[in-house]
Amino acid sequence: MKRLPGLIIICLLSVKARTQISTFVQEARYHLEDFDSCYALEGRSSTTSEVNVLADSVTAIEELMQYSFLQKYKSNVDTLQQSLVLTHLSQIAVRRINGINGAKPEKMQQIKRKLFRVFRSARSSFGLINVYSFDLELVNTSTYFYYDKNGADGGFNLYKGKRKPKATKEDPEPETEALKLQTETELFTQLEQKLRRSGCSRELQSGLVSCVGYAVVPNKKTFFRKKTPTVKVVVITGTRRLRLVKERHKSA
Repeated sequence: MKRLPGLIIICLLSVKARTQISTFVQEARYHLEDFDSCYALEGRSSTTSEVNVLADSVTAIEELMQYSFLQKYKSNVDTLQQSLVLTHLSQIAVRRINGINGAKPEKMQQIKRKLFRVFRSARSSFGLINVYSFDLELVNTSTYFYYDKNGADGGFNLYKGKRKPKATKEDPEPETEALKLQTETELFTQLEQKLRRSGCSRELQSGLVSCVGYAVVPNKKTFFRKKTPTVKVVVITGTRRLRLVKERHKSA
């Protein structure tokens, strides 16, 4: 009888998880229209300026992503475009990944399976190829660092060193050095690595992709803590459904 409360909690969590996934599927189907709105990507190359997500949102990262997509894309048939539907689905997915239970790999796999199920039953003119997810670090953490909630940095309050220096009679206000924000060039290098490791780069070069959607969302659970602040990225690739059918017949 003592185990009964524990079993009840497990059952409630299971029901809650199923409800979340069911809501996700309903929301995804709502955004999956018969006719998609696609428009040209307008990226730009990186600069040496720092990327301050706290002040400037994620616009700079989105522009760097679009530039990276265009640089990698290869196709003799299509011009890569951004899909409004896939972008909406990316935004829904990234919210689910950064939900109450955290961004666990198994949660991402579950969302991918649900998205593929939605697309199989849809009448959309294009098909889903794959879903990718990864994090981008916002500060340079190549050294030891500590967090000081009362720090005067005005940013993430992360400072170089193993611990906060103690005040002494000789030095009542010891100097601290805040961690530097990543520059656009550093973030672009990091982005290129993540796209390559995830397999997204190879897919963009395959010639099968026709459209892409993405979402970049600050991972606020990593802000103002003893963690490396990050943004969560979700990329969804798609192609025209007729081309997807032809490719499957070729590989069969």
